[in-house]
Amino acid sequence: MSVKDNYNAYYTKLLNALKVDYPTLSAGTVYKNTPPKLPYFYFKQIDGTTALTTMSCTEDGINLAFQVDFFSKVSMAEVRGMAVLARRVMTEMGFQCNYFEQMDNTGDTSIYRWVTRFEKLET
Repeated sequence: MSVKDNYNAYYTKLLNALKVDYPTLSAGTVYKNTPPKLPYFYFKQIDGTTALTTMSCTEDGINLAFQVDFFSKVSMAEVRGMAVLARRVMTEMGFQCNYFEQMDNTGDTSIYRWVTRFEKLET
């Protein structure tokens, strides 16, 4: 048995859930200090190491982790609201939130930024 690559499924489910409350939200998988359009979220896999290896050397699980950054020019409350909603959606998909914090956006200080990280054992 090998582990499925669900990256696109997680990205799409999160984007669709966020767009219900934030219809103008755009998203991407390439980091930019100044996103092309706001509000914006950046989605990146930050871990995918093997966690469960069978005796026949096949992967049965990986430690899967994503970082999701939110950007807005409206307010810190808006980016926090998007992050709260993302935390709900990601935990419903079996992830644990292990980082949830506002962060300075050094590339453009007029943009508010919130950073979240999620992890789970993917089998």
